[in-house]
Amino acid sequence: MMKNADALLAPLTAEQATRELLGRHLRSFKENDLEAIVSDYMEESVLVTQKRTYTGIAEIRAFFSNLIVDFPSESTTFDLDILVVYDEVALIVWHAKTPTIQVIVGTDTFIVSGNKIKQQSFVDMMKFV
Repeated sequence: MMKNADALLAPLTAEQATRELLGRHLRSFKENDLEAIVSDYMEESVLVTQKRTYTGIAEIRAFFSNLIVDFPSESTTFDLDILVVYDEVALIVWHAKTPTIQVIVGTDTFIVSGNKIKQQSFVDMMKFV
């Protein structure tokens, strides 16, 4: 009986913590919750895209503020095609369709530290519809 309690109270492994953070982050994005999205980053965070590198909370907030406009929660389909997690590293491959764009393929790699996204890369192939 105590073994079950010990298992419930055991700290999350790095992989479990990364999966939990990523799940929360993706839900926040799908719900267009900018504050929740940004809360997953720290001031030292870096987001690298094919167009620009964003450093710190203010720049990352500006990136997502502009991005979520094209992903309205009520009319966006978002499909996660691949999820790979190894300790504090995660890779996702996805596609989406919104009223204004079709993301043929998107991919993000996350490096997590202290239950925050420390580094992220994001690449997409999209077309406006």
